Amino acid sequence: MDCLTPGAVFLSRGFLTLLFPCTIIAGARFILDKEFGIFIPTWVIVTGTCLGIPIVMLVSVVWDEIHQRRRAAALGARLVPRVKGRWIGNIDVLFDQVDKTRNSFLGMGSGHLF
Repeated sequence: MDCLTPGAVFLSRGFLTLLFPCTIIAGARFILDKEFGIFIPTWVIVTGTCLGIPIVMLVSVVWDEIHQRRRAAALGARLVPRVKGRWIGNIDVLFDQVDKTRNSFLGMGSGHLF
C-alpha cells in the first residue's frame, strides 16, 4: 500500500529538482573557497541563479519539444496542434476564453485558436 499521494510525489520530485543544483553550487563555492582560495561573492551567486533558472527551463522546454518531434516522426504520427497566443504562456488566450465564458455561449468562438 502506498502512503504518498500523487501530489506529494510530484512536489517531492520538484523539490529534488531544485535542491540538486543548489547543492552543486554551494559545494562548488565551498571547494573553490577552501581549496583554491577563490571567493565568489553572494551577489554573483544570486544573480547567476536568477539568470540561470529561466535559461535552464528554456533549454528543458526546447529539448522536450525536439524529443517529441523526433518521437512523433519515428512513429509516423502528428503532433497535437498548439494554441498560438501573443503573450507569454498564452495568457491572452486564457483572458479571452474567460471573457467569452462570461459574456457568450460556452465554446463559442474557440475555432480560431488553432
